[in-house]
Amino acid sequence: SLKERGLSRSAYETALKDVKAQLTRQRTNAEATFEAKLRAELESELVKYRRAQLHMTHSIEKRLDEEDLNVLERQMDNRHAMLLRHHDATKEIEMTQLKEIQTMRKRHQ
Repeated sequence: SLKERGLSRSAYETALKDVKAQLTRQRTNAEATFEAKLRAELESELVKYRRAQLHMTHSIEKRLDEEDLNVLERQMDNRHAMLLRHHDATKEIEMTQLKEIQTMRKRHQ
């Protein structure tokens, strides 16, 4: 009771208001601290996510570049093989024509 504590009603109400105000400040501070911690964790997770996305994008780009280079290499190999076949075929035709010319010369001598 108030009389046992030696407090008047107004002193009790003032003390009660002070305690309520202190509890409200503590709650507000705790909420602000929690929110700041949560925001920092969220920011950290966002940075990790963006880093992972960037890494994945770079990996995909690297793989696509390697595939493009492989396609170009195969095309160059195919062109080279075709040029070699053309060269061999042309050489064979030239040799055949040369033999025919030599045969014709021998006949006309």
